[in-house]
Amino acid sequence: MSPVAGSQQLLSAQNTSALLKVLAHRGAVPRPELIEALGISKTAVGNILLQLTALGLVSRGADDHTPRGPAASVWQLTASYAYALSIDIGYRTISAALVDFCGSVLTREEVPRPSSAPEALQVLALMLRKVTGSVVPLATVVGMRTNAPGGFPSPDQIRQLLTAQFPPTTDAPITPQIIFTEPRFLAARHEAEFEPAKTAASFLLVRLGGRLDVAFVENGQVWEGNTGRAGDVELLDMQLNDGVALGAQSVKVDGKAAGLTQILDAKEIFTAAQNGDEAALLVARKTANRLAPLIRVLTHIYDPEVILLGGGIGAHPLLLELTQEALGADGAKLRGASSVKDPVLLGGATLATELNQEEIFSFAARQGRKTA
Repeated sequence: MSPVAGSQQLLSAQNTSALLKVLAHRGAVPRPELIEALGISKTAVGNILLQLTALGLVSRGADDHTPRGPAASVWQLTASYAYALSIDIGYRTISAALVDFCGSVLTREEVPRPSSAPEALQVLALMLRKVTGSVVPLATVVGMRTNAPGGFPSPDQIRQLLTAQFPPTTDAPITPQIIFTEPRFLAARHEAEFEPAKTAASFLLVRLGGRLDVAFVENGQVWEGNTGRAGDVELLDMQLNDGVALGAQSVKVDGKAAGLTQILDAKEIFTAAQNGDEAALLVARKTANRLAPLIRVLTHIYDPEVILLGGGIGAHPLLLELTQEALGADGAKLRGASSVKDPVLLGGATLATELNQEEIFSFAARQGRKTA
């Protein structure tokens, strides 16, 4: 039977959930601050902490001796209570990271992605054993393009591998989850943790790497599909005259046409341009002139407060400079995305942690309702 509104059971569940969210947001929190944040009595907070300690969900840290009077007990989520896993299936590499219940990355690995799906699955299985050891993650987020070309393992194959490698345990507080999502959404989620995106009401992340893709975030919410305003702009497969999509391949094709036969990597072409190579600079400017009209269109669609340029090629400061020049003085103002390595993997780690916390906090609230 569900508790009625205003019942002691419902209030207990709400307070338990609220306390856990405070700890998730602030980290280690002295007990007086918990009482102030929740607006409930010392006794009520003490009872919730006793219940959560019995469940193993929270633990007491070193006491806080800064206030006058007796030292205040400090409480935090138990980092080892549950674990989550983030996986990034990229064009060039496969990477994975194990995160604890508080969201800290414990281990991470990256290996080149084999060209065939069976080999990629074998490599992934070996990597996961190394990353997780004896730990069974309760939430797993896989960053992978839904329209990935041949040679990539399918979501069903990855799901089967994960289910076989991490079978559910009888003592787990929640049912394990496996979520697949686009890498661009995870990169945007991670970008939201840094300025200027962190304090912006909305921002657009434009990533130029192997291909061009876009993610939009408004009021902290990543748009993932048709949301009713202008819909969602998916992978922008901008085909050029020769049929090559705008991205690393088009940069290399342009480089070859410009006589840069000794430079085989798109990033190296931009570095050469930065260092004064005239042919490489022409290639870089050509890329910027192709990118600028797309950014104009996206600006009209989304009207973002901030536009960030990132990705393997997009993160190069020269492309930012040349694209801004191509947009003109009255065009949208671009900012460089954060220079953090592996934004997709880390964005997946954040999402996996949130999934774990959301489900486990609900479990704890239900337990509190039973004992109220």
